Amino acid sequence: MERTVSKVFVCAECKKEFASRASLHKHIKQHDLNLASYYTKHFPRKNKLTGDPLPFKTYDEYFERDFSTKQQLTKWCKESPPAEVKEYALSLLEKRHLKKQRKYGPFHLETKNSFLPSLAVYRKLWGSYNAACQEINCEPLYNKNLPRDFFTSSLPEDLTIAIDTREQKPLNFKECNNEILKLDIGDYTVLGEHYNYTFVDRKSGNDLQGTLGKNNIERFRREISRAQEMDAYLFVVVESSVEKIIKENKIFNRRSNIDYTLRQIKDICHDYPRACQFIFVENRENAASIIPRLLLSGKNIWQTDMQYFWDARKS
Repeated sequence: MERTVSKVFVCAECKKEFASRASLHKHIKQHDLNLASYYTKHFPRKNKLTGDPLPFKTYDEYFERDFSTKQQLTKWCKESPPAEVKEYALSLLEKRHLKKQRKYGPFHLETKNSFLPSLAVYRKLWGSYNAACQEINCEPLYNKNLPRDFFTSSLPEDLTIAIDTREQKPLNFKECNNEILKLDIGDYTVLGEHYNYTFVDRKSGNDLQGTLGKNNIERFRREISRAQEMDAYLFVVVESSVEKIIKENKIFNRRSNIDYTLRQIKDICHDYPRACQFIFVENRENAASIIPRLLLSGKNIWQTDMQYFWDARKS
């Protein structure tokens, strides 16, 4: 990385000093260099897996990443000595924790869509993800295991699911009673003795991007704040996957930015750590299957990384 002295940025070509990196970057053009050629010339970096020079895309990416793709990081973690992987995986976790300045460590969906090893890598090397987070003096955002019978237990015969009157495409819960009511939070909850302050908001992939878009995000945050004030919890169940949303955006030429959507998800989950989480379940059939179980389990899974266990069930 370029040499700095008391926040002075020094040009590697002519040694001229600048008060900011932005000023340095403007100056570099005088040497007939763009940022990529400047940094790869004076600060070359090698791919940890292939040994090839790392390409320059942005300043932060160039100095923070040691691989060109997430797939290369995953492959390196599988093929390298465990002790080396453990040291490196912990350093990445600590750097991200310090950079983001968040109270809790990253969750499964966050690691999937960041340049971090998977939670499975941390569980394998430390015995648990909690143990890895303890080494950097934090705890995971979600730190509870899933009840063993979550996916297999029979639903109570008297389970009644309330469906919000404004739900435009209500799901049909064949194993439960259904009742249409106006809800203050989300699209679904359970009634009677099974009610436990747990709600579900159902979203298609397109709905999700619209809800978390710049014009609607504050309204959605207010809904989560209401849940928080009620000591309630909101699961956002998405009838799609991240991969499917990316594919559909390309096919239908949608202007939505999935990276922006994912950043919003990460921020919301950390800003409301005991009030909300998101689960991508691929389709409506899966949504109809998991929603009654989420609502019935309620507080027992508020601190469970449901996306992790959903993905683990498929693998």
